[in-house]
Amino acid sequence: MNRILVGSALAVALFGATSAYAATSATPVDYAARCTSLAGQWKTAESTNATNANLGKAKADATKAERLCKSKKSSDQKKGAGDYDAALKLLGVTPT
Repeated sequence: MNRILVGSALAVALFGATSAYAATSATPVDYAARCTSLAGQWKTAESTNATNANLGKAKADATKAERLCKSKKSSDQKKGAGDYDAALKLLGVTPT
């Protein structure tokens, strides 16, 4: 009986490890395209939320995002996309 339980636990552990690996080896994200999409969303959100109390902070995030998104480094573009996400969320807009 104990051998069956140990074998089952080992199978679950191995399956879980395989599933976690599969989740991390997904298709890479095109952060340059993501930046472009979020920049367009930002322009719309900025003009429609001119009286939002969080606009100042959101503009600061968007300015930082714009600078990072202009980089050739994927890691910078990823950070820029995150900053655009944050800016949009501050205005109550759900990034798509």
